[in-house]
Amino acid sequence: MTDLTDGIDRVEAAVDRFENYLAGVIAERRAAPGDDIISALVAAQERGDRLTDEELWSTCFMLLTAGVDTTTHLIGNGVLALLRHPAQLRLLQRDPALIGPAVDELVRYDPPTQMIIRAVARPVPLHGVTLRPGDLVHLVLAAANRDPARFKDPDRLDLTRDEGRPLSFGTGRHFCLGAPLARLEAEIAIGTLIRRLPGLRLDTGTPRRRANPMMRGLTALPLTH
Repeated sequence: MTDLTDGIDRVEAAVDRFENYLAGVIAERRAAPGDDIISALVAAQERGDRLTDEELWSTCFMLLTAGVDTTTHLIGNGVLALLRHPAQLRLLQRDPALIGPAVDELVRYDPPTQMIIRAVARPVPLHGVTLRPGDLVHLVLAAANRDPARFKDPDRLDLTRDEGRPLSFGTGRHFCLGAPLARLEAEIAIGTLIRRLPGLRLDTGTPRRRANPMMRGLTALPLTH
């Protein structure tokens, strides 16, 4: 569903299959509720909490795609960045309490979500062009996170950077609801990995990236210790 380089027809077919799968799961939970998030969403819908069938499905879709892929790629990208910057890795190993700011810097330096799409709500003049209501705009978060007007020496990985948080999780009303959980998962995973395997290093194999212009993540990261 998220491999945008594989042809739109295959992507749409995958979305249809997933929608059919979820419809079956939702029907099962409606008939026999359990102690799970889908049962809770179904219960909210049946209480009349203004959750349509489309909203129920799209929420499940978002929980899977936004709550799994992005955090997985955040952890992978973060580990790779640290191993390619051994001085920063040693700094974190000497001071494990730095893991919180470190995750913010790692998600700035190599964010899993490269860009987001927004619909224009009102006319916006921009560099001699007027964006009209309804136009779709690709906002490249990765570029904003490397803006030299915002971050000093932005191409440098600096775990002690103190210039405010990047735009990787969005901002304002569009700020990612799962950001605290994603940060916590990354802090635990990366912190535990470098503590348990202090000799961790890149192996001779080449890290491989997934082919997706919007999502930046790894399909292979050969390591040794």
